Amino acid sequence: MGTCDSVDAKNRRYWRLVLETTNHSNFLQTAARVLLVIMLLLIPYGTLTPDPGTPSGSAPFMHLGGMAWVALLACMSFETNKNRVWAVLFVFAYGSLMELFQHYLGYRHGSWADVGINGIGCLLGVGGFAIINHARRFAIVYPGSGK
Repeated sequence: MGTCDSVDAKNRRYWRLVLETTNHSNFLQTAARVLLVIMLLLIPYGTLTPDPGTPSGSAPFMHLGGMAWVALLACMSFETNKNRVWAVLFVFAYGSLMELFQHYLGYRHGSWADVGINGIGCLLGVGGFAIINHARRFAIVYPGSGK
């Protein structure tokens, strides 16, 4: 039984070393940053141009999914939790600013309900990041445990 434990400990140390020395996380972080910038540039186009006639029931889901996706990208773009919090707060403030601009446009409608749904979307994005990050760390520390 002692031999199995020592092999398992060596295996965990090996995979921790692999996690610390690989650059795949740098690639994912860079890709997330590029996608985040693209999304932040596209949001004004999607929110401030005349409404293309989306079905009335789908608008909350579009807000929820869109903000969750952007918040997830914001979390993936930074390494420290402090920076992630500031990035998600920026995303929420940016979405709220778009709602304010919509309020003053004659052809769009901004509302407090949309701001609230944007906030819930941001929380879903942060929750999704937490789940993905935990699963990734668990898979690397304990490879093959999901088989």
